[in-house]
Amino acid sequence: MITTTPPADWRDLQQQVGRILRECGLTVEIERKIATVRGNVEVDVYATETILGRRSVTLAECKHWAAAVPQSVIHSFRIVVADTGANLGYVVSKAGFQSGAFSAAELTNLRLVTWEGFQAEFEETWIHAY
Repeated sequence: MITTTPPADWRDLQQQVGRILRECGLTVEIERKIATVRGNVEVDVYATETILGRRSVTLAECKHWAAAVPQSVIHSFRIVVADTGANLGYVVSKAGFQSGAFSAAELTNLRLVTWEGFQAEFEETWIHAY
């Protein structure tokens, strides 16, 4: 793992997700307002990187909740990711996900991960870049 210290609250979770992405070489904004086809929304973490001349956008929704994230949150964020044209979306949860959340993310460009799972996704890149 990149860090064994868990985020203290929702704001810290956003900052830590942003920090890891930044240390992996992405350009990061926290709480960025972005335009979608349905109007403006605010995303917890907005990150971009350019790979061989192609720009890639990653969004993250951070949930520092005591309860597991329900599928309704996944449906909402899936729309945001699609409507913004983002390449990838992460929902990072302190307490995991309800079973319906996983079916809501199937066959999409969303990844549902715990804080530990998020770190595991980026650990190799973080080691290489940082």
